[in-house]
Amino acid sequence: MYSLDRETLRNGTLAFIAGVVTFAVIAVALTAVLDPLIWPSLLVGLPVGFVAGTAAAVLTFAFLTRGPGRREYWRTVGLGTIIVVVVFGLLLGGLSVLGQDRVAASYDSTYEYEVAFDTNGTLEEPTIYVPAPVANDSTRLAEVFVEDVRYERYGPVGRDGGDGPAPVNFTYELVETDHGPMVAISADHIEVSRYYYRTVENETMGWTEPVSPDEYDPTDPSMGVSHDGSFAFTVRLTAEASVDTADPFGDEPLLSPQYDRTAVDCLDQRFDTQQCYAYDTRVFADYGADDGTTVTVSAGVFGRNEWFSGGWTGNEYRDRVAVELRGPQSGWHVAGGELETGTGRYRR
Repeated sequence: MYSLDRETLRNGTLAFIAGVVTFAVIAVALTAVLDPLIWPSLLVGLPVGFVAGTAAAVLTFAFLTRGPGRREYWRTVGLGTIIVVVVFGLLLGGLSVLGQDRVAASYDSTYEYEVAFDTNGTLEEPTIYVPAPVANDSTRLAEVFVEDVRYERYGPVGRDGGDGPAPVNFTYELVETDHGPMVAISADHIEVSRYYYRTVENETMGWTEPVSPDEYDPTDPSMGVSHDGSFAFTVRLTAEASVDTADPFGDEPLLSPQYDRTAVDCLDQRFDTQQCYAYDTRVFADYGADDGTTVTVSAGVFGRNEWFSGGWTGNEYRDRVAVELRGPQSGWHVAGGELETGTGRYRR
């Protein structure tokens, strides 16, 4: 009796191991192969792996505890198992090819260059220079920006209708300076209006309503003030090849110049490939304004690779500079820069 129990335990253990191994192999393989086609592919891989693992455990235990005289039966079972494995392998291979074709078809590599500034007061004859994106002495992305850029002007919270602010006639130019190539944005006049509002809430919702400047009370937390002096200038360019987002130095467009670039800890370290740097650069500003006017100038260049794999995914590098100015200006300013590379997922 003891010998029989020990043999049964051994057979059960071997059957369990066979089931677990089969479950793991099928679940992992199917999840990986279906990832470019189905999201979330784990919801398919796990149940199919569980069924396959259960079947493998049952068949293994039955085979190990088989009685005499059933050779032909198990020969048929073995042949059927081989056929199932071969068909499943061919199916996985076909799905893998289909998935890789979908990834390749959806693969997209782009560059984006954006300049933004925000002013809470009217500017007279403003001109700003911001670092241009440069790659191996090429300023192609900046040239495309000068030729094709469009700007957006953002409206304030609580604005009380009307036709909106008058359009601004901006001009764009790529200029050479003592600090290298810069993108220049100029206008004759930027009229900025302020809008005062009150936040109103009831038991289910909240909204804003305009108030007059005389009603505005800066000590009232339900009141606020906004303006229509926020602008964003953006251009997007399709890359001719995959963007080297993990190591963009030299071959990919980065803001220039970058003085004293130093590796620093990333504030949000989510990927092993992620690296962060800090540096100083230069921004030029020339405009008339009231002493209380605050202007924030920023620029950024972003390189991305994107594809569909169980949803849209990809990787990128981000290079940004910004500076805050107060009152009228005429000259160069030191701006802080941040570069983040290797962010996202990479295809193996």
